[in-house]
Amino acid sequence: MGRQLGGSTELKVVIRHVWLVDEVKGIFFPVADYDKGIQRSIGVPGIDKYFREENKFDAYEESTKKMLLESAVEEIKVNTCNLVHLQLEKIQRFLDVKMLSLNRIDATNVLKEHEKEGDDDKWKHDVLKPFLDIMEEFLKK
Repeated sequence: MGRQLGGSTELKVVIRHVWLVDEVKGIFFPVADYDKGIQRSIGVPGIDKYFREENKFDAYEESTKKMLLESAVEEIKVNTCNLVHLQLEKIQRFLDVKMLSLNRIDATNVLKEHEKEGDDDKWKHDVLKPFLDIMEEFLKK
């Protein structure tokens, strides 16, 4: 499914970008230390340049502003992939030395179908119930 100008695919991307900007703007501080606290969150360092530059452009330069945002989003995606890779390596090391037993809860289908009716029921069945069962078993030990 490719990009559809003016279609639902482009609209979903725009909505995600707006949500990301609004979400991160709430914790953005121009003098932030990205090595500590909430500022280390995924997305905050990546979108820093966009926040610093966005008000420097007028309405005629919306394309420049859009390019800055797209660049920030791409940086966030790369950083997220790197983080996932590092987390998977850590998990694999624990498994290799048998220090950790893992229980897997897969929320993929819930996330894929998040716009359909019955989301709460699917979440409860596929994610919450298995989690509670795992926790109950853990607490019994």
